[in-house]
Amino acid sequence: MSTNKRVRLQRLVRVTQIIYRREAAELARRQLEAREAGETMTEAERRLDAPLSAGDFLSQLSIVRAANARQKLAHAATQVEAQLDTTLDAMSKNKGAEAELDTQSKEMRKHIADRDGDELLERIGRPGKASLG
Repeated sequence: MSTNKRVRLQRLVRVTQIIYRREAAELARRQLEAREAGETMTEAERRLDAPLSAGDFLSQLSIVRAANARQKLAHAATQVEAQLDTTLDAMSKNKGAEAELDTQSKEMRKHIADRDGDELLERIGRPGKASLG
C-alpha cells in the first residue's frame, strides 16, 4: 500500500469518527427532546384528569395542551428513530474505514516482512555476503 493511500485512509477514519461523534451528539439531543416531550405530555394528561367542569376554559386548554403534547412526542419519537438510523450509518462507515485501514496496514507489514525475508535469503545465498547486520 502506498503512503498516499494510507494517509487518505487515516484521514477517512478521522473524518468518519468526527461525523459519527456529531451524529451521536445529535441523537442524544433528540432523545432529550423526546424525553422532555414525554414529560410535557404526562403533565398535560395529569391536568386532564384533574376535576374541572366540562365547559371550563382550563379543561378545554388542558385538552388542547394534551393533544399538542402527544403530537410533539410522536414527532420527537420519529426524529429519534431517523437520527438513530443516521448515527448507526455513520458508525458503520467509521468501522468500515477502520477495518480497511487495518487490512491495508497488515498487507503493508506482510509485504515489508516478505521483502526483508527475500533480501535476507538473497544475502545468505551469496557466498561472502552472509552478514546479517
